[in-house]
Amino acid sequence: MVAYDRFVLPNGLTALVHTDHSTPLVALNVLVRAGSRYDFPGSSGLAHLFEHLMFSGTELVPDFDVPMQIAGGENNAYTNADYASYYCYGPVENIETFLWLEYNRLTTLDISEAKLQLEKRVVLEEYRETCLNEPFGDLWHHLLPAAYGDHPYRWPTIGECEDDIRNISLSDVQKFRMQRYHPENMIVTLAGGIDAAEGADLVSKWFADLSRRSETEFQYQETSLQFTSQEILLENAVPVDAFYLAMPMPDRNHVDFVTLDLLTEILATGRSSVLYRNLIRGKSMLSQVDCYLSGALEGGLIIIEGKLAPGFDFGEVYAEIWQVIHELKNQPISKEVMARLKNMWETTYALSEMNILNKAMNLSYYEMLGSVDLINSEQDLYLSKTSADVMDVLAKYFREDRVITIEYRPKK
Repeated sequence: MVAYDRFVLPNGLTALVHTDHSTPLVALNVLVRAGSRYDFPGSSGLAHLFEHLMFSGTELVPDFDVPMQIAGGENNAYTNADYASYYCYGPVENIETFLWLEYNRLTTLDISEAKLQLEKRVVLEEYRETCLNEPFGDLWHHLLPAAYGDHPYRWPTIGECEDDIRNISLSDVQKFRMQRYHPENMIVTLAGGIDAAEGADLVSKWFADLSRRSETEFQYQETSLQFTSQEILLENAVPVDAFYLAMPMPDRNHVDFVTLDLLTEILATGRSSVLYRNLIRGKSMLSQVDCYLSGALEGGLIIIEGKLAPGFDFGEVYAEIWQVIHELKNQPISKEVMARLKNMWETTYALSEMNILNKAMNLSYYEMLGSVDLINSEQDLYLSKTSADVMDVLAKYFREDRVITIEYRPKK
């Protein structure tokens, strides 16, 4: 059980404090509803680029990492389609240093044209390294537009193309900052050796004077997700034949999410999983297989991926996958499998509760989902699922008539 205190500042910022005196450390997480879905038209990659710029310094703190490290802290950040997350941890006696550093860059971030151009070069190099020069690195550039159509999930967080990143202007950056980085979009969480009252006072001290939103936010005209089955065949600089089968799933808060999450474990986690047992250990058709959820808040994707073993073709692999799924639909999952699955999930959950940074980030995440108490109650949802529940979502979402298929073949 993760105990927490929650309060909302007059400026709209939501704060959470979790006390854990078993550690001399404290973790700070600042979650901002500023993911890539809010990128401006023609400027995809803006949210991710702005995350980079958050480390570009201020007049008082030219290098964000220097005072952080002097205070014994470690920090990092990431951005996805829905939000950006900034986090750090270090000795609890230096908590005000960490809070001051976050406040300082939220209020006095120094973004010049020169710094913008420098970070654009860094992001473009990251784009080339991870998307263009890495085998299968351009997957999301093909899969997302095929799956999401006009929805702003249709481009990867890093950007749709290099030109979009190059075209981001200083004006775009400043406007994005004004529209998304305001207290009504922020969740600040403290976890560690700090009392709730002290944590609340410190968050108020450092963030209460942040200004509310002062500019109308740009919003895409978001259409409902129109999923259409299709095949995308690619010849690329890849070492082996590989495939990705993507099927639509409901929102993160949907009642079926938990069951689908459990189902992916049954299908492809570990050597005893169904797909591993049949396609790798049994028939040696694949050298690698996985099944996972993309995790987007407003409708994600269920993805099965694999790399073919020599001598097999895509058609016979797909036939075997769907045969395995068909058999699973018609044969109840044993009590032993369900018990092992739930034990594994309980262990993962218990281990996550031992880490204050995990707890801080999870509290922020569940607050963003709309119910912070899910950090405690979602465990019961996982443990309550039955074999019948799993078979029900398997029949509902694993359908051959609703699949986007992407095939990679080595370039000749």
